Amino acid sequence: MRWLNNEIDTNGDSTVDGEEWQAVRGRATTVSRQLFEERSGGTFDHTISKPKNGMPFIISDQDPTPLGNMFRWLS
Repeated sequence: MRWLNNEIDTNGDSTVDGEEWQAVRGRATTVSRQLFEERSGGTFDHTISKPKNGMPFIISDQDPTPLGNMFRWLS
């Protein structure tokens, strides 16, 4: 509770309002990025490219097995 009052509750009203919460989220993002860079040795790039083996280029948030079955059926 002491940490809450000292670090997050900047206006001292013993509640965390929306602006204070956004500040906490921003700080958490900054700290997590710093930790990642320290532990990984730096940043990296994400690369998406068409498969070189001729397989279909599919980007999805679904499980690939049923998705593949659906496309196999459609083809």
